[in-house]
Amino acid sequence: MRNNGTWTLGQIGNQNVLVDVLDHVAVAYLWSAKTGIASHVWLFNRDGIPSSDEEPKRLGPEHISDPDYVVPSDIADIEVTFDDTAKECTIAWHGRTRAVLRVGEPVGFSAMVHSSSPLAQRLGPTH
Repeated sequence: MRNNGTWTLGQIGNQNVLVDVLDHVAVAYLWSAKTGIASHVWLFNRDGIPSSDEEPKRLGPEHISDPDYVVPSDIADIEVTFDDTAKECTIAWHGRTRAVLRVGEPVGFSAMVHSSSPLAQRLGPTH
C-alpha cells in the first residue's frame, strides 16, 4: 500500500466504511453522517510488525498472531460486505476475512490478533 489517504470502501443506507491509511498503520471506521463513528478497528501496520506497541495506533507482536500477516498492495484489494441489517460489515483481502465492524461495538474485531487491545478485539469463531 503506497499512498496515505482516506477512502470510502463501502456504503449501505447511511452506514459507510472508511479506511484511513496513515504513515505506519491502516484503520477502518464504520461511520454515518447522522451518528459519527460507530466502530473502528486496526487493519494492519504498513511497515510490518514492530518489536513492541511503539505507537498508539500500531500493534506489536504481543497482539498480532496471524502467521500469514499480509498487507494489501492496493486499496482496491480490500473488500467490504454488509449484513442484511447494515449493522455489521466484514472486511477482507486476499480471500480472507480480516476484520468485522459492528454497530454497538466501539472497537471492532480482527482475525489477525490473538489478544484484544483498544485498537482491535480478537475475532473468534462465533463472529
